[in-house]
Amino acid sequence: MSHLYPLILLVGFFCADLTHAVDRKAPDPFQYLKVLDLPHPYCEGKIDLSVAREYFVEIANDLPGREDYNQMIGHYRRGHWEALDQKWREFRRLYPESPLLEAGAFLFTQSEFDRIQRDDGLKSKEAERHLRELLLTYPKSELTPVLRATAGSFFLKNGVFQKSLAFFQSAEKDYAEHPLYCVFVMGDAEANFLLRSWDSAMGKYKTVVDKCTNQRLKVGAMVRRADSEWLQGLPKAEQLYEKVIEDQDSFVTRFFPSAYYNIGEIKYRQGQYASAKFFFDEFIKVESKDAKCMAHAVKRMADIVFRTEPAWEKAAGLYLATKEQSPHTDVGRFSYIHGLLIGLPTFPRIEYQRRLKVIDEHIDEIQNESWRSLAYLEKGLALLDAGEKSAMDYLVRLTEKADFRLSGGELANFVRDRLLKILKSEVETAILADDESRRKSDMEIFEPIEAAFRLWLKGTEYEAPARTFYNQMIVRRFEQYMKEDDFIAAIDKLEQWRNSSIWDSNGPEWEAKLKVGELLADWVLDFEGEPQESPAYLLLKKEKALTPFIEPEFHLLWAKLALDMSDSIRLKKIMDVQKGGRSPASVDPRLPEDLQSRLWLVTAESYRKLRKFGEAETAYSKVEGQGLKDQALEGRMGLFVDTKNFAKAYLDGKELLSLFKGERRRKHLETLLEIASAGKLWKQAPEVLSWAKESIQEPKELAPFHFMAGRSFSETGQLKSAIEAYENGLKEEPDGKSSEEARYRLGKALLKEKRNAQAKEIFLELVGRKDPFWSPLARQEVKSLR
Repeated sequence: MSHLYPLILLVGFFCADLTHAVDRKAPDPFQYLKVLDLPHPYCEGKIDLSVAREYFVEIANDLPGREDYNQMIGHYRRGHWEALDQKWREFRRLYPESPLLEAGAFLFTQSEFDRIQRDDGLKSKEAERHLRELLLTYPKSELTPVLRATAGSFFLKNGVFQKSLAFFQSAEKDYAEHPLYCVFVMGDAEANFLLRSWDSAMGKYKTVVDKCTNQRLKVGAMVRRADSEWLQGLPKAEQLYEKVIEDQDSFVTRFFPSAYYNIGEIKYRQGQYASAKFFFDEFIKVESKDAKCMAHAVKRMADIVFRTEPAWEKAAGLYLATKEQSPHTDVGRFSYIHGLLIGLPTFPRIEYQRRLKVIDEHIDEIQNESWRSLAYLEKGLALLDAGEKSAMDYLVRLTEKADFRLSGGELANFVRDRLLKILKSEVETAILADDESRRKSDMEIFEPIEAAFRLWLKGTEYEAPARTFYNQMIVRRFEQYMKEDDFIAAIDKLEQWRNSSIWDSNGPEWEAKLKVGELLADWVLDFEGEPQESPAYLLLKKEKALTPFIEPEFHLLWAKLALDMSDSIRLKKIMDVQKGGRSPASVDPRLPEDLQSRLWLVTAESYRKLRKFGEAETAYSKVEGQGLKDQALEGRMGLFVDTKNFAKAYLDGKELLSLFKGERRRKHLETLLEIASAGKLWKQAPEVLSWAKESIQEPKELAPFHFMAGRSFSETGQLKSAIEAYENGLKEEPDGKSSEEARYRLGKALLKEKRNAQAKEIFLELVGRKDPFWSPLARQEVKSLR
């Protein structure tokens, strides 16, 4: 039966008593429905068909290589594969004529199958190739049946059932009189069982039971016959399990504990809780803690306590223990939710909220859809039991899962009226509250409202007021997230709005769009973090959802993102687009003046990046406001440097200098020095030097300015001033970045002044400093002086 059937029944029950969640006058009808069972799965135990350790044993016969062969056996049994490989290589070299060479080859190939943990297909193919070579080389070897059993068992364990079946069937035919014949028949049966070929499997299992003497295989066949009945839904399964357990309890306990689990599940479904408890307890005692079905068995023990004992605390503890036993399984997560939900309304508010938070986290982790749906249902019932408004969320979930719809009548009107009241309440308290601790979670607020609007409010008299309240709520929530720097959550809110049934196809109203656009602009334009944290990646990922809030008034934000990503192709496309007959460089006059200036700055930077320098210069000139003026001047100065218009760059840099103080002014003086040098603005060098003397206290930091002044005086023929400037610079920083060039130019100035002796002294000093560029030039000057 589909798991939706009990959901449908419960939806009807839920809706019929919905008023009890509000007035709490009636007794709680869901007290004993916190645990709603889905049948647990059949536990498929494994049949071990490996026989190698019974055949590969140490030998006592005095044969060549006996000691080495026995060492290989020891390595094999301990799983020391590298040592085995090394010993096998030595054995073949030392004993090429030994009668044990055959056994060694079979042992090595056996080890190839045994050592495969995670098969990529290549390892098993290599092992199979070696096996086929052995079968051709030693067709009558006593170890051939062992390797064929090994291969069949290997493919069986790795899910290659058809290949396994082929191996077992061929061996079964070839070795009808061999001691391993029953192993081959059992392998044939297992492969057919796992392929769900019931008739073939049951026939072979019968052969094992009737004709084989290996008691372990006989009991395995009996268990599998019961398993086959179980999987086919036939009534004999219970009887077959009981008989094999009664007759062969020790073998079942040792080799086939899954039989205890399966009959326990049968008894549980029949309501025979005492009997079920006995079998589950036996399974838990004999099976390993990490066994595949262990978590389900532990949960069933908790289910039995919950259904048979009046106190819920013990059952709750057992459910929590199931999670500890198997923390990464769906049954473990679901049991943990059970344990937290039982008795939920009895806990203090803090513990109550903590449990709900943990429950939500674990519900989201459940992979199985049926288990997750049931978990949602149980949480909804618990919330309703506690009188929570958020139970409406679970009414929506039940509606969607069980395909249940409210149409009309008193119940439908009640639900719609209640939803609208909740909506108003959230606007007035949860959303508008400045205190973050007073807000409700988004899941509590928006998701049930959106679903309820789609299912019950749209097309009714409640539609218009519901849309108004919702829009107010979501814009306010977006603003809260942006102010808290939770940008992902903020964008998610817009996307949620855009994709919701409440969205107006005409887009948001101007007031909402302006508010959203301003907040997005502040985020994008003020970003100063690491490149990988840029808003660009998130916003471009959500471009489709954000377009109604950005276009066309905030179109230039896309350009800023392209700039941040250094994506010139995207930037060109954005700046070439026309929106409503208005160029992207045009800024909407309805925007606040400060934002207009910031967008003009983006326009200028975009055109500069695209090397449209005329448009960029125009855009820079439109930037107003002291806070942005320096950015515009700095950008335009850089633009003039790009176009090698150093005279204009110097003028903008000079204006900028008046705006800067402290360290920023000192750094900017270096920029002015570079502009004057690159543009050969020699007349400006003394001016820059004078500003530097006013702003820079560290003498050695003035050296580059003295050197630039010296160059300026040299270029304009003021040699004495040039010599003085160079000497001042070298005095303040004799070993600085430009000191070697300064020495060379000082020497040249001294030569022009006919002060040859001093010039020679300077050149000789420069030669001794061994600069790779300037020292050879100085050496030539010394030669000329001679």
